[in-house]
Amino acid sequence: ARVAFGGMAGTPARARVTEAALSQVDLDQSQTWDAAVTAIASDFTPLSDHRASATYRLTVAQNLVRKVLMELAAGVTSDTRIAYGDAHV
Repeated sequence: ARVAFGGMAGTPARARVTEAALSQVDLDQSQTWDAAVTAIASDFTPLSDHRASATYRLTVAQNLVRKVLMELAAGVTSDTRIAYGDAHV
């Protein structure tokens, strides 16, 4: 899986540690998800500015990873995900 975030630093970037952690996730075992969720803190040192604090940005990114894992585990597919070429948003 490829994971990238914008709004965490000066430019959007891939979350390579998170990507590696996701390869170890068993969707049927939610206790295996925590390593992937917390790996984001290794990928980014979010910036704080007038729009959001670093803590808020990191929490949102972690929640997004957890949400995607929950959707995948439940077999949910969504028409709101927009495909661009071979990437999905």
